[in-house]
Parts: sequence; structure tokens; C-alpha cells
Amino acid sequence: MRTANKLLLSFVALLVLLMLFSDIVLWANFKKGRSGDNDLHISERLAGIALQPVKVLRLTGVSHQLQITTSDKPTLILRGDTAGQFTYSQKNDTLFFDMHKDGGSTMLALPAINAIWLSQGCGVMVSNFDIPQLDIHMGDSCTVDLNSVKISKLNIDGGKESKLSMMGNGRGSDNGIDSFRLELGKNGEFRSFDVRYQYTDIRVDSLKVLEMRDASLDVLKKIK
Repeated sequence: MRTANKLLLSFVALLVLLMLFSDIVLWANFKKGRSGDNDLHISERLAGIALQPVKVLRLTGVSHQLQITTSDKPTLILRGDTAGQFTYSQKNDTLFFDMHKDGGSTMLALPAINAIWLSQGCGVMVSNFDIPQLDIHMGDSCTVDLNSVKISKLNIDGGKESKLSMMGNGRGSDNGIDSFRLELGKNGEFRSFDVRYQYTDIRVDSLKVLEMRDASLDVLKKIK
């Protein structure tokens, strides 16, 4: 009986140690933000729609900022409940994107982009591109954010009360704009933080906000 009791106690002790070790591992993963349920929910929330090659984007609809970033293949990435949020169509290399309501999260991933047309109140956030040229045309009250881009020739024109914000990586970075042309309508806003320019042609009408910092000030020649 004593031998049997010792074996039983040893088994129970081993079982308790295994349970304790399992709890420690689960707690460590939880603190790091990892769990089986969380991974499952993320996979359920993300979806991708393959697109044909896109060079031109035309964005219309309600006020919304569409995120655009780089990818090897043109893809529309959706997260959350996007049912009824938008409609889209393609004709040749032009993507027509019409936003109906807010909700969920939408990102456009492209190898490159040549031109963006924004109807009144629309906005885009463009990040991480290295391209030869980009033309952006904004209607009234539009918003454009450019982050960490390298563009040889950038042309932007905006209507009344349009907002342009540019964020660079400083003087030692490869990112920057070689040739930059900007025209903004009345009561527009222009912010440029640590973006390197080689040549600028900036024409604005009664700016509401003008803010420039760090590398953006080094080569700014003239504002009319």
C-alpha cells in the first residue's frame, strides 16, 4: 500500500506541475497579446480582393480617408464590417472607388500609382512608395497625407479648404521629392515635416495653415 500511495502521490504531483506550466505559458502569451482566439478573430476580420493593375484612382462618396500602401500585387484589403460601405469598379487601369458610409477599415495595396483624383471631402493616406511621378487632384475640402515616399516628380493641386500633410525621414534618408509643384485654393492647409526637396514651385491662395519643419526648410526656395 505504501508503494501504491507513493506512486499515486507522484502522479498527482506531476499532473499539478504540468497544469501549472501550462497556465504559465498561457499567461505569458496573453501578456504578449497572443492567443488562439485572438488569432482566429483577426483572420476572420481580414479579407483581400485581388484587383487588375491600377495606375489611376478616382475616389468619390462620403468623407473618408482611404489608405494606400505598397504591395507586389494590387489588392483591396478589408478589415471589420465593410458590408455596404463602398462599391468599386475598374476600367482599363483606372479604379473607381465610391464610399457610401463609414465603418470597418479599407486599404488599397499597389505596386505603384500614377494619379489620384479626389472628389469633394474625400481623402487618402499614401505611404512607402518609390515611384517616378505622382499627380494628385483634390476637390474642395479634401485631405492628403504622404508618409515616407520617394517621388521624382510630384504634382498636387487642391480646391478650397484642402489639406496636405507630408512626413519624411530626414536629411540622411533616401526618401524625398526631387521636383514638387503645389497649388492650393483659399483657406488651405500645408504641413511638411522633415521632407527633402530639390526643386519646389508652391502657389497658394490665403493659406489657413503653413507649417514646415527640419529638412523641409533646407531647400524650400519660394512661396508665391
